[in-house]
Amino acid sequence: MRWILYIIFYGFLGFLLERILNCTLIGCYDNSVLTGPVQPMYGIGVTVSIFVHEQLKKQRTRRFLHAFILIVAAVLATWSSEMISGTMYERLYHIQLWDYRDTFTLWCNHPYSCLIPTTLFGLLAAFTAVTVHRFVAIGVTVLPKALGWTVIGLFFIDVVLTYWSAVWP
Repeated sequence: MRWILYIIFYGFLGFLLERILNCTLIGCYDNSVLTGPVQPMYGIGVTVSIFVHEQLKKQRTRRFLHAFILIVAAVLATWSSEMISGTMYERLYHIQLWDYRDTFTLWCNHPYSCLIPTTLFGLLAAFTAVTVHRFVAIGVTVLPKALGWTVIGLFFIDVVLTYWSAVWP
């Protein structure tokens, strides 16, 4: 249950960060993967980073190697979650939500991934796993189970409603 809550929570933070960046840098851009305020691809990227960070701590990996592996894993996690999300959304719904080639023409050869934003989100995911997550983990631990299951239920309802509205508009 806690891993799903991490995906939802960090997906919500990713949604907020994306809205702030889009409104300040390129003018409000409102496309979202889901109907609700969660971008699961960001939640997955951070959650994979948390998992890698916890495994590296158990292995007592040297600091430099730990940081290097964590950053590489975080960048790969954010890259793959964006690629999969964008490709699946286009294949399922026949809608292209974003195209990095419009914004970062020099650094992109694919609409769903780009070196600059993927690396920045990967670094942010690694930073979050090392610094912020300990507080989120405490919050999830003290969260009443009924509330946790309610949040998960609402998230899955959002997934179903998003699919339903895209397939049968």
